[in-house]
Amino acid sequence: MRRPYYGWAVVAASFLGTFVVFGLSYSFGVFLERIVDAFGGARGPASLAFAVQTVAIYL
Repeated sequence: MRRPYYGWAVVAASFLGTFVVFGLSYSFGVFLERIVDAFGGARGPASLAFAVQTVAIYL
């Protein structure tokens, strides 16, 4: 009997991981005002945190 090919499972897991990471990352703008209100900060530092996180992802 042939062994199952697990390459497609790796592809599916990679797709799902990428989908979740980038989905969470780029939904930041939707939640920016609520994050700022919850922590009592300003938009600038919160946006800087997002910018640093984005640079880290692409490096």
